[in-house]
Amino acid sequence: MSEKTKKLCQDHTNLTEEDIEILENLNTFLPLLSETHGGDVFIDCKTWDSNAAIVVAEALKPGTSYQETVIGKLAYRENEPAALRTLSTGVRTLRLAGVSQENNPILQTTTAIRNQGKIIGVLIIENDVSEEFIEKNKLIENQMYENPKTSSFIPIVSDYVVDSLLIFNKEGILQYANNSAKTFYRFLGYKEDLEGMNFINLALEDVSFERILQEKYLETKELFIGENCYNIKYSLFQGDQRLIMIIRDQTQLMRQKKALISKSVAIQEIHHRVKNNLQTIASLLRMQSRRNQNPQLNIAFQESINRILSIATTHEILAKDLDGHILITDLIKKVLSNTIYTGQNEMRVKEVQVYGDPTYVDADKGTTLALVINELVSNAYEHAFKPGDQGVINIQVKRDVFKNHIIVEDNGCGFNPEEENSNSFGLNIVKGLIQETLQGDVYFSSSEEGTQIKLSFINRA
Repeated sequence: MSEKTKKLCQDHTNLTEEDIEILENLNTFLPLLSETHGGDVFIDCKTWDSNAAIVVAEALKPGTSYQETVIGKLAYRENEPAALRTLSTGVRTLRLAGVSQENNPILQTTTAIRNQGKIIGVLIIENDVSEEFIEKNKLIENQMYENPKTSSFIPIVSDYVVDSLLIFNKEGILQYANNSAKTFYRFLGYKEDLEGMNFINLALEDVSFERILQEKYLETKELFIGENCYNIKYSLFQGDQRLIMIIRDQTQLMRQKKALISKSVAIQEIHHRVKNNLQTIASLLRMQSRRNQNPQLNIAFQESINRILSIATTHEILAKDLDGHILITDLIKKVLSNTIYTGQNEMRVKEVQVYGDPTYVDADKGTTLALVINELVSNAYEHAFKPGDQGVINIQVKRDVFKNHIIVEDNGCGFNPEEENSNSFGLNIVKGLIQETLQGDVYFSSSEEGTQIKLSFINRA
């Protein structure tokens, strides 16, 4: 097991040194297992996400379908149920279908790797079944029966297909229509039997039979007949000039798309109104604070105003974005631009820098992060710097194979994390939101040279 693989175990799993040593010893046998079973062999381990495992070792067979190593990549439950099933339950799996990281169909045989009863990994023997799938499709295509009307051979499987399927001979005469096609053309008003009709009488668009024979494949993305929408594909059978025409009803899908667009527009409008309402509340609080002469109360007012504006920032971004995903660096910059700091402390900060990996979160995580960033930056403005300082605050977004990290650091005077954790309302808000809402962790590091606060959380957006 390479140093890279060992580091993967240390960074992304909760395995002990003893567990990793067991995997290292097993890794030396993977090439032998690959040769014996004629498949690709892998070791996957649990991560913090119960629906994802990480590949820590591999032995690829000669002629493997993999184009590159998958060590360090994640295997998700929806793609590789066998591996995740064995990691979760310890139950062995025999040749269960799945999809590889390179989107190839595979069969997986899996066995749990244990250390004193604890599951520390899963051994996977994987066979590429692309060729097997192709042969199965050829077998289905060749399962024919004789149509008494036309003496033509027709795929028997087609009567179980939901799409309308029609097959024409090389002269453009319909040899076969499945049950869905017959129902569809009856819906269009056809009274006669379809078999024996010419293509020109059955075509639903202005396309010639000769052109299809020449192109060998054509597809119409959307064809409207009345209020219904259809997709039509034309393709030639290999080996002869028979044409297959497939008509798929897209009406329900089209209506769902329209409904989603309408819903998205409505959600955008809601976000816009929520943002406006929050900004109105902030304005009312600001007016109230101006009528108050108590400095401590004014600080409390301003902290509340900043928290409200931080939440409004998320809704402002979502009001402009249909997909509901928020770029973390954009969110942070928007929070900083909307936040107003009180007193002379603002003069002690020279600059605030925001940079890092392009990482997105959904609306719920965005609202939480907006509040957290506001608290951390406000604390830095308020407590980190002394009069005359030229303070710098850096906010970095990092993304590794499994987790996202936000690092807020300053070059201020530092603090005692143990004392502040119990007394600081702002830091308690940060810890509560990260741990309870994002199921993440907060790490504090502080000295006379500055403070670093690192937020880590799982995110698959």
